[in-house]
Order: sequence, then C-alpha cells, then structure tokens
Amino acid sequence: MLRFAVVFSIILLATIVIAYNSFDDGLPPLPDDPQGRGTFTFAVPNDPGSLDPGTTSASSDFRVVKLMYEPLLVVKWGGGGVEPGVAKAMPTLSADGLTYTFKLRDDAKWSDGHPVTANDFLYGWRRAMLPDSASDYASLFFLIDGAEDFFLWRQGLLKIDSLKDAIQDDAQRQAFLDRFPDLARQSNTLSPQEKWDLTLKQFEQTVGIKALDDLTLQVHLKAPTAYFVDLAAFPTFSPMPQHVFEDKSNGLVEFTADGAWRIEDAYFNGEHPQQLITNGPYYLRDWEQKVRIIFDQNKHYWNRDAMGNIRIVEETIQDSSLQILKYEDGQIDW
Repeated sequence: MLRFAVVFSIILLATIVIAYNSFDDGLPPLPDDPQGRGTFTFAVPNDPGSLDPGTTSASSDFRVVKLMYEPLLVVKWGGGGVEPGVAKAMPTLSADGLTYTFKLRDDAKWSDGHPVTANDFLYGWRRAMLPDSASDYASLFFLIDGAEDFFLWRQGLLKIDSLKDAIQDDAQRQAFLDRFPDLARQSNTLSPQEKWDLTLKQFEQTVGIKALDDLTLQVHLKAPTAYFVDLAAFPTFSPMPQHVFEDKSNGLVEFTADGAWRIEDAYFNGEHPQQLITNGPYYLRDWEQKVRIIFDQNKHYWNRDAMGNIRIVEETIQDSSLQILKYEDGQIDW
C-alpha cells in the first residue's frame, strides 16, 4: 500500500510538472496604451456558467460579468457603500421616499461606440424581470411599483395554468384573474408576437420604470426602500444594448416553442465574442472553453483612463496545485 501511494504521488507530481511546463499563454498582443498598463491574470477551477448579467446568479460568474457591464451605481472600491457608475451622480429621491431619478453620464458608451441610454436600462431591467428569462433574481425588481403583478401577468399570458403554482391560494388567484378578465382568452388565442406586443404595452402602463429622456431614468417603488441604491449597483440591474437586439438582421432574439421571448444562448456563451456588446471597462476579446477568457479594455468606457490594467485574463486551471505553481512562478497574479 505504501509503495502504491509513493508511485501514485510521483505520477501525480509528474503530471503537474508536465502540465506546468507545457503551458503556453497563447495571448494576442496587448492593445496599444500610452500609459503602459498591462495584464492581470487570475485562475479559476471552472469556466463561468454564463456571461449574462440578467440571469447569472453564481458569485464566481458575477466576477467576470462586472468586468463587462456597469449598472447605474457601483460598489465603492474596498466596499463601504455605492457610488455613481453610469449615473453621473447619486439619484434624487422624492419627499415620499418612493421615486428615484437617475441622470446618466453623457459620455457613457457601449463597446461599439453607441451611447448608453435610459432605455437601455429599461430594456435590461424589463428582460431580467420577465418570467421568460427565468432569472433567479427577478424578484429583486418586485419592490418596484407594478413589477410583481407584471411578472405574474406575463406568466399567465404565456400559460394560464401556470398561475396555479404561482398563486396557490385559490381566492388570491381568482382575485388576480378578476383584475385581468381577458388574460385566459389572450393566453389561449394570441400568437407569440401578439403576446409580446401586448406585454410591451402592459409594462409601459403598469410598471414604475420610465425613461423620461435618453439620459434620465425614473423608478417608482411600492414602498420606501433604503437599500434600493444598493440594488441599483447589483449586476442584475445592468443595462442591455437595445439597439443591438432590436436590429432584426442580427437574429439574436427569438420566441421559444412555448412562446417565451428570449435572447439566443450563443450571444452570452462566447461563441461569437465580436457580437457581445458591453458598457463596462472591458469587452470579451476571446473565450477558449476550459482554457481561458480574455477581456480587453473597452476603448469607449467613460472612465478608461483610471483603469489599472488594459487586459484581464481568466485561466481555467482545475488542479489547485498547478494554480499554486503558476502563482509562485509569476504566471498568474491571483
């Protein structure tokens, strides 16, 4: 048994050394940078499950999502509250504590050069709260006036019988249906496109999120909620590039067999990095599955001059011993 353990240990060590010596960074040249900034490389045992800010729920995935997307507010470096991100200042709050008004920076841009607008936030938040998206954090939006009713209404529109599970109390479910007497008929007769057109109207009429103009987003809550500014810094509250998804030539939006509206999986899984448009400090340069992900500086990012590195590399290294060897040799930074 001891001999077997020694032989096994030698084989394991040899395997790690071979993997270590055969490592080829395979990185493209760094983007030009007058400040001479470089690369930060860190290791993880597994690839991200998703790069979608609206549906991601794993903390390890949020690490890379926050490289690519910036909400209205961001967590201060080192913690200790939030500060403006895409918003140019902290929001104003109405006297009754219900209405927050955010003014956006006029120099905030997507990685393709298009300006980030209030409608991009409305678009992203609406998508994240749709039952179609199956977001684990959709309920975070329910403190917004009308959001929970909208979620349930859309769920019933897609499949009226689903409300039996969503609202299990018979009396409460009937009271909800009484408020929307046409919902059952609409669910059973309308086409997916007709349901979507109706959904957009329902959202505009009932949910307390309004784009007052290109640079002003107003949010009306059900009740005063002091921690709403913290939620506004959470990745699920990131914007989505409306101009990209509403360009039908891209073919990125589709209806599923059950009529749900969705963005195709290939957009967020790194299959076509050049399609993934971001508004944060970095964009997706390349993703070699189970090897590495490369994020390069978004040259249109409003605060690009303050960035410490112009490239972030996430190396997928399952063996923790190999991670340590590479760290001690300076091949990875964390």
